[in-house]
Amino acid sequence: MSDDSDDAFDLDDYPSLIAGVRFVKSIQHVPWFVHAGRPFEPDLAELGLAYAEALGFPGIAVAAAAWADAAELAADPDLASPDIEGQLAGALAEEAAATVGPDNLEAALADAGNIVQTAVRDLAIQRAAQAGYDDEETLNAALEAAHGICQGALLVVLAVGEEDHPFARKYRLFERGRWPIGIIGETLHLL
Repeated sequence: MSDDSDDAFDLDDYPSLIAGVRFVKSIQHVPWFVHAGRPFEPDLAELGLAYAEALGFPGIAVAAAAWADAAELAADPDLASPDIEGQLAGALAEEAAATVGPDNLEAALADAGNIVQTAVRDLAIQRAAQAGYDDEETLNAALEAAHGICQGALLVVLAVGEEDHPFARKYRLFERGRWPIGIIGETLHLL
């Protein structure tokens, strides 16, 4: 009879995995897109600037975007943030895999993706329809943005990243019911 105690999984060995599970469960409670297209609250531009600065774009402007322009802005070839965020995500994925193990990382990312495809998708459809923009292109852009930030913010949690990481700051904008579409030139477009 073999002793499997050495191979037993002990959740206490993975505190960031516990935090990751909590984060994934919280995704469905974010007020996704609820304030998108509405006038900015007083501190929203400041929060947007903090995200842009953490991403490497200090001193830019924050502009209010409209649902009518969201899909076009998200697909703009001059959108600077996706390339930078892709590099950040790659580095964080390596750190997270080293922290929680590749299988746990893969499972956590899949769980987050499933919630985005169910709960967040329903909210995006509802919010866009309320604003009169329920076309498939806009919905797909909104869901892609939600999926991307959930993956990025989860990587921050799993890699035991800093709360001032660009993904953490961007996620806070989504938590405020907004959609930070991205940076084009010297402007962060925020719905």
